[in-house]
Amino acid sequence: MKDHIKALLAVRKWLLLVFASGCVNSGGWMAAARFTTHVTGFATLFGINLTKNHWLEALAISSIPVYFLAGAMISALLVDRRIAKDLPPLYGLPIMLSAALLGLAALGGESGWFDAFGSVAGATDDYILLLLLALASGLQNAAVTTATGAVMRATHMTGLTTDLGLGLVRYFYISGPERKMETRATVIRTLTLLAFVAGSVSGAYFFLTMHYQGFLIPAAICFLVALVTTRLPD
Repeated sequence: MKDHIKALLAVRKWLLLVFASGCVNSGGWMAAARFTTHVTGFATLFGINLTKNHWLEALAISSIPVYFLAGAMISALLVDRRIAKDLPPLYGLPIMLSAALLGLAALGGESGWFDAFGSVAGATDDYILLLLLALASGLQNAAVTTATGAVMRATHMTGLTTDLGLGLVRYFYISGPERKMETRATVIRTLTLLAFVAGSVSGAYFFLTMHYQGFLIPAAICFLVALVTTRLPD
């Protein structure tokens, strides 16, 4: 019974981070017309700017995914590498760092570090904002991915949707313990998708009314999850 409650609390905790990522994705788009919690669109924008001979813009765009990668690597050092060495993973630390970066994004927006909220500017104009959000997203995504055995993702839903489709089909031709595990994974994936959508919708409202201060909402969520994770490790 205790193990069941612990597992349920863990899922709720990671779903809160997925919700926060949905908020950040909305905020990145509304602030700078960029989806910053995943890297797919940056490759397309790089190609577009390259063909238009916008060299500086193309360089700036191509470097943003590097910060997402850096966040994932930092999280891996604090979590995955420690697991490999039979040491307790420090899930709370990358999440706390993510909270700090999102708080810094809010502070920077209110302090005039970036362009006016909602202005259609190039990546070079909002470069610091984009790198902060990408780094924070990489930290979150890697922590959630490791903690859930890659059943959940925090920042992008493409691969998760593919896994969900595969799981829905597998349900009809597997049986026994495997079917039970697949059913559980399908439920978690569905909840993850719903949490991200809910975060995106809520984020749109937050940022519409709060502008850059809207980043304080996902920052607060990450901070609380980090505290809970530190006090109640998985």
